[in-house]
Amino acid sequence: MGWCITVVHNTKWKAPPDTHIKCNYDAGFNVQNLDSTARWIIRNHDGIAQHWGSLQLDNTSTPLEAETKALLAALQQTWIRGYLRVIMEGDCETLTNLVSGSSSHNHLANLLDDIRIWAKKFSNVQFSFVRRGGNKVAHELAKLGCNSTCFYSDSCTLPIWLHQHYCNDFG
Repeated sequence: MGWCITVVHNTKWKAPPDTHIKCNYDAGFNVQNLDSTARWIIRNHDGIAQHWGSLQLDNTSTPLEAETKALLAALQQTWIRGYLRVIMEGDCETLTNLVSGSSSHNHLANLLDDIRIWAKKFSNVQFSFVRRGGNKVAHELAKLGCNSTCFYSDSCTLPIWLHQHYCNDFG
């Protein structure tokens, strides 16, 4: 088992090496009603979407908590699909620092422990921060995703409204 933290300053999505897949994740959070969602997209080294999904998050009180739950959900969804070498990439630098242990947050301690436990299941996992432009598809999924109040996942057929953002990743 190995895992590390990286900071990427890309403004466009970058494909993982051919030894890994990349799972971009993000959370949506509505401050008025405290609704939150997790969204993720798993892509191979050619940038081809392998899976994507969404999940309504319960009992979430802050945007950072929503991001943490989104990472945990994306990590679990990546693992159950059999991927063992993965780059988990999100646009919340605070969360990346929390996962690395370089900072702490008492309210999120149990969720962060869960993330670390799940990380040990992979042969190699990297937690990476990337600017919003490099996480655009996951961000759009989180912002506009399905209206379902539960869980939705698909094997690569992206919703039509997401295709433009997906295509923009390839210039």
